Amino acid sequence: MKRRVLMISHGYPPVGGSGMLRTLKFSKYLPALGWQPQVLTLQRTRHPRMDPRLLAEVPAGTAVHRSPVWNPLDLLLWLKSLPARLAPRPAPAPGGGKARAPEAAEESGGGEAERGGPLALIVDLCTTPDGYSGWLGPGLAIGVWALLRHRPRVIYSTSPPPTAHLIGGLLAGLARRPWVVDFRDPWTLQFREERLAARKGRWNRRLEHWVLRRAHTVICNTEPLAAAFRAAHPELPAERFVVITNGFDPEDFAAEPGAPPAEGPFRFVHTGEFFPLRNLRVPDPFLAALRDLAESGRLDPATVRVRLVGSGDYTRLPQFAAQMRSPALAQMVEVVDFLPHGEIPGELAASHALLLFQNGESFRMQVPAKTFEYIRAARPILAIAAPGATADLVASVSGGRAVRPEDAAGIARAILALIAERGTLPARGEDELERFGRPGLARRLAGVLDAAAGFGAQRGPA
Repeated sequence: MKRRVLMISHGYPPVGGSGMLRTLKFSKYLPALGWQPQVLTLQRTRHPRMDPRLLAEVPAGTAVHRSPVWNPLDLLLWLKSLPARLAPRPAPAPGGGKARAPEAAEESGGGEAERGGPLALIVDLCTTPDGYSGWLGPGLAIGVWALLRHRPRVIYSTSPPPTAHLIGGLLAGLARRPWVVDFRDPWTLQFREERLAARKGRWNRRLEHWVLRRAHTVICNTEPLAAAFRAAHPELPAERFVVITNGFDPEDFAAEPGAPPAEGPFRFVHTGEFFPLRNLRVPDPFLAALRDLAESGRLDPATVRVRLVGSGDYTRLPQFAAQMRSPALAQMVEVVDFLPHGEIPGELAASHALLLFQNGESFRMQVPAKTFEYIRAARPILAIAAPGATADLVASVSGGRAVRPEDAAGIARAILALIAERGTLPARGEDELERFGRPGLARRLAGVLDAAAGFGAQRGPA
C-alpha cells in the first residue's frame, strides 16, 4: 500500500502557469515510487490563467482539496470607508461651492498608511507573510479535513507564497507528522534585497526561522539558495538543506529534438512572464541591442523574429510601448498571449535560439523554471543575466551563452554569433538529461519523504 503525502501548493491543475508545474510533476511521478499524493490548493477562482489539459497528468487516486482564500484588505477598505458612508453630507458652501469637510483638511498631509499609523500596521499585518495571508484560516480548516480523511505520513508545502508553509507547519504540528518544506524562491533573503519595511521584515524573518527550525528537511531548487540558507542559519544542521532543481518532463517532448526551421527568419523565442519591478526580469537590454544592430545596418530586420510568449502585463506597459516605436523592433518583435503548457514544446522546437532574462541582482539565487525545458529542447540559449545561478547554469551547458545586462556590445556580439551559427544544435549528454528529468527529480523527493517518514536512506543524492 502506498504511503500518503499531503502536498500544499497554491497552484494545481486546472490552474496554468509555471509555478504549479513543480508540484504537478512531482505528484505525477511519486506514485510509482511508493507515495500517493493528496493535494491542498486554492480554489480555481483565484487564478487568472487556466490550463485544463494539465488535469490529465494528475495521477489516479489523488484527492484535490480546494480552499477559499479571504482577502483581509477588502474588509479593511470596507471598514475604512464606513465613517464616510455614515457621516452626514456637508451643507453647500456659500457661493455655490462645495464645502470641505474638516477631516479632509486634516488629511491633506497624507493618510494613516503614509504616516505609518494604525492603518499601516493593519495593512502590514494583513499582508504578512504575503498577499495570500487570507488563505491561512480556510487552508487550515480544509487541511484538517484532509488530515482526518487521508492520514498522511508526511506533510509537504511549497512556496511561494510563504503562507503555504504556515499552513503546512501548523497542520504538521496538529497531526504530529514530519514536515518537508520546498522553496522555489527565497523568502526573507530576497525581501532584504527589496528593502522591505523594517517591521514587516522582522515579522517575516521570525516566521521564516520558525519554518526552518520545525521542518524535517528544507528543499531548495538551487545550490546558491541552499548555501545562503546555511550561511544565514548556522545554528541549524547543514544537512537539513538539500537541493532538488526544477526540470523538464520527457513526456512533454519528442524523443529526439528536431532540426530548427531551415527557411525563413531567424527566430528567437522567450516563454513566460516578465517582472518589470525595478527591471528585475525584462528584455530591454536585448531589444536595445537588436535595435542598434538594425539601425546601424549590421542586421536586416526582415531576417529576424523575436517571439515573446505569455509575457504578462509587461508588454502592455508604456515601458514596452516606447521601445516598440522603433520601426525595426516593431517589425521584428511578436507578442503572443498565454499559451497552454502543452503548446510550449512546439514553440521551443520552432525556434533557432531561446532567450532568458535575469537582470536583477535580487534574482541571483534563482533559475527560471523554463531554463530546464530550454535545455531539453536542444537549442542555443542566450541568457541576459546578472552574475548568479542562472548565468552559471546556462554557461555550463552546451550551446549556452550568458551576458551581463549592462554589456550592450557583448549582447550584440552574441546575437550576431547565434545568427551566424544557424542550424547548429547543442549536444545534450545523457547526464544532463538524467540530471534534470522529472522522473529522476521525483525519485530524489521520494528519498527525502522516505527519510522524513523513517523508511531508511534517501533514494537519490540531495
